[in-house]
Amino acid sequence: MEEKEAQNLAQQFIIMFNGSFLYGCAHPNTVKNVTAFSAALNKSFTGQQIITFALNRKELLVEKWPLDEAVNTDKIAAHFGKIGVKSISFQKGVQVDSLQRLLALAGDINNIGACKANIAAAKPGTLAGIKINSPAAAATSGKKPEKAVKMPQRALNTSNMLFLVSREIKRHIRYNAPFSTITASIKQIKQNGKSRLPKSEELTELLPQLFDIIQPLLRDVDLAGTIISPELFMALPMTGEEGAKIVMERILEKAADFTFTVANQKVSLNVKVSVTVPTELTKDIRSYLKQTMLNHNS
Repeated sequence: MEEKEAQNLAQQFIIMFNGSFLYGCAHPNTVKNVTAFSAALNKSFTGQQIITFALNRKELLVEKWPLDEAVNTDKIAAHFGKIGVKSISFQKGVQVDSLQRLLALAGDINNIGACKANIAAAKPGTLAGIKINSPAAAATSGKKPEKAVKMPQRALNTSNMLFLVSREIKRHIRYNAPFSTITASIKQIKQNGKSRLPKSEELTELLPQLFDIIQPLLRDVDLAGTIISPELFMALPMTGEEGAKIVMERILEKAADFTFTVANQKVSLNVKVSVTVPTELTKDIRSYLKQTMLNHNS
């Protein structure tokens, strides 16, 4: 990689994070910045498979090249220092969805504790093609980047889900419009009378199947896709907690009766499903997603 290319990448990286700091990860400006960084990053994978961005105090390096001192790194350096991020590595082919999830997990400058917790709790496959070097992520260090889950075309990607859910939250706050979300994840695989935890490569195969049986249970106006993989996320506009719980029960019944396939083997699944509705603590998309994560993991 040439120095000029590294300088451009470093500036795009800072713009992407600064946009999340200022507007939040779901704002159209931030989404635009993520797309621009993704394009620049993937063009730079010519003779290498991984590109690493590292911070040494206030000095940002892309591979061996330090960023021009004239570029202000104060915000990103301070934030990474507080959440313990030493470097972030990107694998060739990393997708926009993974970059969007990176900002959702670690891009909230006003909630350091949540960023640390998000990084520590990130499940295999959450940040496909991205490796965070930090004490909080030590449990996953040294592992190969996980393969991204290939969802059906009907499933909304992270960027679209964040934007649309953020819109519904604003509508709820302003007009008190009913709104709820459902989170679904695969907890165990059951086969031959035995239960076990799913492997990341098995989740890659099973999540699209779970989406396919859930999607027909939803209305045309409902939103379904992923925000924090490997979990399915559904948003139900104009539906309160009672209505969402009815849908939740239908999902549980359908999943319990369905035979899934993984590695050409027939299996059944133990699926966890939770319902979340806005509360007085819901101020924006960040606070709501934190609420859903706590709710689903409780």
